Amino acid sequence: MPNDEVSPSGPILYVDRARLTPGRIEVLKGRIAELVDLVDRTEPQILWYGAYLDEAAMEMSVVHVHRDSASLELHMQVIEPALAGFAGLLSLTRIDVYGPVNASIADRLRRKAAQLGGATLTFHDLHAGITTPTIMATLRS
Repeated sequence: MPNDEVSPSGPILYVDRARLTPGRIEVLKGRIAELVDLVDRTEPQILWYGAYLDEAAMEMSVVHVHRDSASLELHMQVIEPALAGFAGLLSLTRIDVYGPVNASIADRLRRKAAQLGGATLTFHDLHAGITTPTIMATLRS
């Protein structure tokens, strides 16, 4: 559940799913490559970013992992100008965010969901889990 009181220290997993527009997959692939390049050049803090295409099912999933809410907020600032380039290429159906986010991030994600197809947006609170020493070292670096 988003709020302004959230601890920024927890890792965040973001997953979105989209239906692809028939006849536009090659254009979409080019836009995805540009976005991945943008993320690579401008977001050294991001732990993982990947786009998965299932052309047979006409679906795409995008997954990213952030060390904290500041990383996700920076990511949203970086990619927002590029989002308009995806209109007409896909329709977001679902966005799931696992981990603590503040109201500002939640608002940015709501705008993204509305801009690209009206996706359902769900925030998931951690019930139980562990962080391995290797992950902790990565989160601290």
